Amino acid sequence: MLARRGIRRKPLIFRGNLRRGVYRALGSNPVPGSYPVTMPAFEPPVPDIAKLLGHWEEWERGDEMPGRVLANLKTAGMPGLLRALIESGWTPGE
Repeated sequence: MLARRGIRRKPLIFRGNLRRGVYRALGSNPVPGSYPVTMPAFEPPVPDIAKLLGHWEEWERGDEMPGRVLANLKTAGMPGLLRALIESGWTPGE
């Protein structure tokens, strides 16, 4: 009846279909009832100091909210930069 009016129902997404999609993305054949064991490794990009400074300056001008600035700093590589400074033995004032 709904089809006659031009209204189509959205297809249901079944758990099995999701599993098959994951396997297709990994390029392997699905085994019924199992999940992929390994995922490709993710390597974060190298910290971009210019981007970090730009995000910080947006915060100082008041252009961005604190949560957005923290998210931007994190995605631009602030944690990696801080770890590298600690490992190199850098101290403030040098």
